[in-house]
Amino acid sequence: MSEILRCVTAAASVTTFLLASCGSNSSQPTYDAAIQEGQTAVQELINQGASAVSIALVDDKRIIWSQRFGLADRDTGQMPTDSTMFGIGSVSKMFAAIAVMKLVDRGVVDLDTPLVTYLPAFRMAAAGYEKITVRMLLNHSSGFPGTDYRNADIRSPVPGYLDQVLQTLSMSRLKDPPGYRAT
Repeated sequence: MSEILRCVTAAASVTTFLLASCGSNSSQPTYDAAIQEGQTAVQELINQGASAVSIALVDDKRIIWSQRFGLADRDTGQMPTDSTMFGIGSVSKMFAAIAVMKLVDRGVVDLDTPLVTYLPAFRMAAAGYEKITVRMLLNHSSGFPGTDYRNADIRSPVPGYLDQVLQTLSMSRLKDPPGYRAT
């Protein structure tokens, strides 16, 4: 099993257990079992070869528990810190989807509204892009041609990144009609 798949699987397992363990009929939930299970699951991930893991259990707006495991830099033996940046790759899509769905729940975004409604500066070199909806972005059926890898390996925010992406898309054509297939 690849390290990324192990990380995703462990993260899903830890998340599932944490959610189940935190449920309580009392007004003051106890998190001891969830924390213990989180520590065990992450230690297993480290034992399987993951370099470093940082985990937190949050209840509403309060951090209940956070802990770092492993080595952020194996050569120097440096442990991860609060400011260690992790290259999580495609796992970040889950966080983007959650953020969008929170906006959907609040009535700020509609999944079937065209993207140009929310991002008027969005243009592409060929017609059809106007039909791309938020849902199509989330389920990968927008017809976009691929990924713009410029600045992909930078470990800090890139000023002007949105403008860069919009510029690249403005010169791009759709690979497929919007909604045609998921890629």
